[in-house]
Amino acid sequence: WADAPGTARAVAADETPALSALAAEAARNEVLRIAKSGLPAELRTSAWNALRSTLGDAAIEAWLAPGGGYDLAKQRLRDTRTRNRLFCERVAATHTPEFSPQVNAAARTALKGTDPDRAAFVSTGYERAQQRDREVRAADTEHQQEVAARERDFVAALAATDPGGEVRTAAQWALRPGATDADVAEFFGYGWATGATLDLEGHRLRIADGETRRHHALTLLLRKALAAEE
Repeated sequence: WADAPGTARAVAADETPALSALAAEAARNEVLRIAKSGLPAELRTSAWNALRSTLGDAAIEAWLAPGGGYDLAKQRLRDTRTRNRLFCERVAATHTPEFSPQVNAAARTALKGTDPDRAAFVSTGYERAQQRDREVRAADTEHQQEVAARERDFVAALAATDPGGEVRTAAQWALRPGATDADVAEFFGYGWATGATLDLEGHRLRIADGETRRHHALTLLLRKALAAEE
């Protein structure tokens, strides 16, 4: 029994490297998950670069650390040019050619163009294309339909209870004082999809933020455990 404490320390010392290896594998898997996710390209590309680094686990650890590659990639998301590109991508994805052909075409043209082209679309092009689509829909009396009361009630329910803040905002805007049937129709045409896309993007980023912090904290704890064994 006298040797029990020493034996326990020896077992702990043997287990710590194994735990470190498991933590490193989990961290690498998290970076791989981000690389393969639906997060913005800046984050995915940065994650792939970390995975391909010749520094191995050290590169993964540095990427997850505060101020590392993940945080730097998130900072790039706030760059105006990046924000403009993401806006154009979101519009092209949520404004279908069937409901908003002018907006969809303008967004795709901007994506194929230059940074100034995308900036122009964000500042004025989107609104102008929206107006052209509205005019076409207003003139198409053959296919014009009144928004039923039950559809307004459904939008009102989303405005009050949808778990996504962006969807609630879009629904509330569709029912704002002075809004018409066209506003409700536009909510079903693209407002709902746009809000849901923004909510999903925010959810994915929050998960990535939490997992990044968790893996970094685990690395620090294991490092302290290794230091204590020395």
